[in-house]
Amino acid sequence: MNQNYKNNFITAGQIAKEVRAYGSSLIQPGASYNEVIAQIKEKIFALGAIPAFPPQIAMNEIAAHYLPMPETDIFFSDELIKLDVGICYKGAIGDCAVSLDLSGKYGPLIEATEKALLAAEQIIEVGLPIREIGAIIDHTITQAGFEPVRNLSGH
Repeated sequence: MNQNYKNNFITAGQIAKEVRAYGSSLIQPGASYNEVIAQIKEKIFALGAIPAFPPQIAMNEIAAHYLPMPETDIFFSDELIKLDVGICYKGAIGDCAVSLDLSGKYGPLIEATEKALLAAEQIIEVGLPIREIGAIIDHTITQAGFEPVRNLSGH
């Protein structure tokens, strides 16, 4: 991989991280789903990237990849939220997600996901098989009493 291409992936990841944090700050009780998504898209473009896929906010039992019907809006209240953003920067993709608890009832789940992400980050190195990353995530959340979503690998 040439250095420019590698740098584009690093930039895509940095932009994705910034957009995820920005989007998280917008998701609050009373906020409009459609307005949050519109602001996230604006932020992506303002940072010199394009969406790799439509930003998505899944709620409660929906694990990922939710988009409301056209002309429909949702106003957040006390949901468990999963924000998923993908960034394309000069052909390189940065993709990340975060879970948010607007109800205050899912603290242990949020904590388990954060611990799993940290555990994965600590073992990542060039050449590491992806299955090993999945295994540490699986082990971490299972130890906390939760189960991974089996049909959404990577989520």
